[in-house]
Amino acid sequence: MPRIIDEIRSAPERIADRGTEMRRKARQRMHEMRLGSEERLFTLQLDTLERVEDILGRAPEWPGLGKVADAAERLVHNRLSAFTQPPVPDYDALNVKEVGQQLYELAYVDLLRVRRWEETHKNRVTVLRATERELEKRERYPEAEAIAAD
Repeated sequence: MPRIIDEIRSAPERIADRGTEMRRKARQRMHEMRLGSEERLFTLQLDTLERVEDILGRAPEWPGLGKVADAAERLVHNRLSAFTQPPVPDYDALNVKEVGQQLYELAYVDLLRVRRWEETHKNRVTVLRATERELEKRERYPEAEAIAAD
């Protein structure tokens, strides 16, 4: 009988703990879904711009497209450059250590932009590794993304 009484007395605490765990898991899942959506949208926009730029680059092969290709190609190239430009002022002038210090302040999509820029421009392995670590941290811990957004 004392065991049943102890279980009854501890029931509210167990229920509260279970509710807390369920809320934590739900927040984590929502966080993962949001970041996944942001990454898919970023990738879709990037792929679209790159494909259009490629198509416009082959404009001389297609009759009729050549008339507008040069202006359209410049427009798309400028948009692609602006889209992938790292969100850190004077990024190209920063050394590896300075870039690393900036990463923890960036939002998830901004980290994707830094990764893309590094892959296509300087390709600094240390920066790419630091960016990947920061992306993984954001994916695992919703709090890290919230801190960067502040």
